[in-house]
Amino acid sequence: MKVIHILRRIVEEEWGGAEAVIYNYCMRLIERGYDTPVFCTSALNKPGPAVVRGLPIERFPYFYPYFFLSEQARHKMDMKGGSPISFSMFRRLLREKEVDLVHLHSMGRLGALVRKACRTRGIPYVVSLHGGHFTIPPAELALFQEPERKALCWGKPFGLFFGIRRILRDAAAILSVGYAEHDEVVKRVSPTTAVYLPNGVDTKRFASGVGERFRKKFKLEGKRIILCLSRIDPQKGQLHLAQALPDVLKKVPDAHVVIVGSITVQRYYDEIVETLKKNGIENHAQIIPGLPPDGNDLIDAYAACDVFALPTRHEPFGIVVLEAWAAHKPVVASRIGGIPHFVTSGKNGLLFEPHDVGGLVESIVRVLTDTDFAKKIADNGYDEVRAFFDWKAIVDRLTQVYDRVVSGGSLDDVRVPESMLGESDPLPPRSA
Repeated sequence: MKVIHILRRIVEEEWGGAEAVIYNYCMRLIERGYDTPVFCTSALNKPGPAVVRGLPIERFPYFYPYFFLSEQARHKMDMKGGSPISFSMFRRLLREKEVDLVHLHSMGRLGALVRKACRTRGIPYVVSLHGGHFTIPPAELALFQEPERKALCWGKPFGLFFGIRRILRDAAAILSVGYAEHDEVVKRVSPTTAVYLPNGVDTKRFASGVGERFRKKFKLEGKRIILCLSRIDPQKGQLHLAQALPDVLKKVPDAHVVIVGSITVQRYYDEIVETLKKNGIENHAQIIPGLPPDGNDLIDAYAACDVFALPTRHEPFGIVVLEAWAAHKPVVASRIGGIPHFVTSGKNGLLFEPHDVGGLVESIVRVLTDTDFAKKIADNGYDEVRAFFDWKAIVDRLTQVYDRVVSGGSLDDVRVPESMLGESDPLPPRSA
């Protein structure tokens, strides 16, 4: 089967959750004999064929339909939330031979031109919702829209012609990585095309990290490491870790926050640094602006930590939770988005309310001071990720979707096992 995967951009320097998912889909599909061309725009790179971590891709020229768009604004769109147009990609889709299916990983204008090309040729397409479509918070949406405020958009006729509002309605299947998003697709679009397909993880790889190697490299010997590995962005809530750290240190004096991730919003990074300095705790925190996704440092970071913390404000799924579980580490995370649909608080993690810095403090302190409890939730998370979230199991279900779509069959039997769904217990009681 030939399946074209289409996404907005893919560059190693700005690797995120969606890139990791698409990469793992494609590499495992190739192992199974699928032909999987990967098309994207040349955002943050140059047009033409390329190879990313062994995966062949092709980048196409693109533009944003705005008058008076500054280079700085264009770069921000490339980094986060831009909705590009690529006529060269559209022409390629119209003439690409022997295509069975297109797998779209982007909405907006890029998604609209894919829809038009597929409808013109009579080729089915499926859509993956990676970053939240119906469930994105207003504050996050405002960040996406910020670069275009001083520009004048002329792209609406394009959206109307290519059917931007029909992308989901005309899709043969809509795959949501988060269960909350899946619920919205069922309600707003169609229960017959909605499929919950969570992210996966290479469990063997993330279990193979060497913590002492990371501690030595980054001079973290003797520290109780609180790790947060996500892009540095208001969505991910790392500022809450900086705000929580003074109270954590009162109970765990050797605690040390390590934040790893590419900086997508510079002013947010600056605010985190300023908060640490203001509280005089900059020596108890370290920010590492990104690690190569295919090197040892990434898996060693998980192996080195004593607790993994994700104080996110918006999270369709939370693939980093799976990575921490695979590394056999206890997890504390916000009760938001897709997270409580696979994390059960008190069983395989601890959940706290988003923006609740006090709840974050108590969750971290409990894990760092209660060894038996920390081991229990780490053990349960490790068992869960190996049983249900290894990439093999996820790609098995993905290929079932492909088979049903290409054959015109029903998706009714391609459903998530109930055992994969978490059911969050009440939050742990707050101490006085």
